Amino acid sequence: MPKGLNNSPGLTGSGGIIGLGSTPNTGLVPRKAINYSMRMIFTASGVPQPSQALRVPANTTVYIRAHNGTPTGNAAPCRVALSAAELSQGSTSGDVITPDTEISYPVDNLCQIWAAGTLGDGIILSIRAGTTQ
Repeated sequence: MPKGLNNSPGLTGSGGIIGLGSTPNTGLVPRKAINYSMRMIFTASGVPQPSQALRVPANTTVYIRAHNGTPTGNAAPCRVALSAAELSQGSTSGDVITPDTEISYPVDNLCQIWAAGTLGDGIILSIRAGTTQ
């Protein structure tokens, strides 16, 4: 019977058989996938909205894309910041994201992100793991 590579995650001292009769592997253990996206649609024009609370795991990056999820996308640029007060300072406050553009944002919880834009437009927040651990 063929065996997997000796450095494959999940292989054990049972000759590569995983499951009943296998012994625990003390080497590399695969982790749960960490790629998650959520959408925020603006319910009013120019009014700051908070994002949903979701902890950002270590060794991941938050990306924000200015897109509402429809085939046509956003009609206008939107703004993101770390507080509602920062977005309330005018139409150029915060970080401006043009339609269908993506930026990374340094937060450890998505609830730290506030956004404002045109009614019906939105942002897509993505938490993505790197390719290395």
